[in-house]
Amino acid sequence: MSLLHLYNIITGTARLNNLAQDILFYTVYVGMLLPDRWPWLITPRSTDWVYSLFLAMSILWIGLCPAEVLLLTGTLVKLFVACLSISRLQVRKVAVQSSLVAIAEIICLYLRRPGMDRAIIRGLIVIDSAWVLVLVAFVWILRQSVQASFFNYYEARALQSEQSAFKGLLRMVCDVVIELDSQLCVVGPTTHLCAFLLRGSSRALEGIPFMDLMQKEEDKTHLREVCTRR
Repeated sequence: MSLLHLYNIITGTARLNNLAQDILFYTVYVGMLLPDRWPWLITPRSTDWVYSLFLAMSILWIGLCPAEVLLLTGTLVKLFVACLSISRLQVRKVAVQSSLVAIAEIICLYLRRPGMDRAIIRGLIVIDSAWVLVLVAFVWILRQSVQASFFNYYEARALQSEQSAFKGLLRMVCDVVIELDSQLCVVGPTTHLCAFLLRGSSRALEGIPFMDLMQKEEDKTHLREVCTRR
């Protein structure tokens, strides 16, 4: 007994299609168990096969459902395909997948309800076309956002690695390496600076102007000119 069947029993509603619901449920269930048992199955090619299988099952569900609930089934299938599309983030494949589902719904509706008004059919075509365009646009925007987030993350990691490398090179030739903010105040760890100046507490130098550690006024002026030079 699938969860869909159990839901129908609890709510007292009739099942739209026994075979399609059971096949869809157990396919999703097995698909969720396989990656936990064999993680090496998760590859780009296997992912494409899984999405293709879900697409075929969705179209089969539309084709096997009763004619009187065809519109409701098509709406549920399109929502299911939309969830898969959001998780996929591949614009071209999302466009093809959503278009195939919409075409399958229109064809089944046209063949199984030959007496339906043509104006209704044209309205459904317009609605499905708008739905596909909105879904593709949403997936494209989401993909751009995710790519930008990953780019910013890896760029920050790369800059952090470069900064660590530069600090390592400076420590090889300098006695002490410190960091200053825009106000020329000491930031970051000051343990080595305190040891170099023979000061016991490393917290005593955090946030203080670096100019206060210099004795000569000409050195302060020269450092300020060098640090503020563009």
